Amino acid sequence: MSAHPTTPDDELVIAGYVVAVPAAAPPGVETSAPDRILTISSCLRDAPTPEFWDWFTDVEEAEQRRRSEAPEATTVTVALPRLEAVRLMSECGGPTQPYFGLLREMVPWSGSALLGFEVVGVEATLSFHSWHCHGYARDVRDALGIPLNDLGLVHRQEDAVRVRDWMLDRPPAEQPAPVPWVVVALADDDAAAGAREARTATAGHDVRLSDRRVR
Repeated sequence: MSAHPTTPDDELVIAGYVVAVPAAAPPGVETSAPDRILTISSCLRDAPTPEFWDWFTDVEEAEQRRRSEAPEATTVTVALPRLEAVRLMSECGGPTQPYFGLLREMVPWSGSALLGFEVVGVEATLSFHSWHCHGYARDVRDALGIPLNDLGLVHRQEDAVRVRDWMLDRPPAEQPAPVPWVVVALADDDAAAGAREARTATAGHDVRLSDRRVR
């Protein structure tokens, strides 16, 4: 798969950074996801966040918090397809909101360390919920034939869009929480990569996300 979309609306733009470590899949929810998943969901992820919302807009701040509070974790880049970014900003307070300080600049993501795509629901305060909270993975695999990688992420952007559309088209009793749902790309290529390479062998619990990139 190519890491780079082919149309302007699908082009990935950088939105923020999260400190992440694969988290346990939601308990009691039967899914075909791995036991541990990479997510930006605040429901599932026990890692440092900014005080009022769920992603950092400054990679150095994210990396400082990671080093001091979660040295076993990784600072992950979050990017959105351009059209999704415009829609998200319009539905969550507009581009002047401080948590959109990076997204509103529409800086193209040009890295190569793509880990995969997640479908997330977004509260008005930019608090994220993973689609895995609803246990859809098995149904998505059976209905759409879309598998997940070993981080619980969808391999291809267009498949993640299909997953999101399928979720929102469920009967009312099976639909996800009534918030905006968007497709996000997660990448292990942030500006603090050099700092990670300097970690010592004592970080034996380090999450080697770089070995799990989309090839």
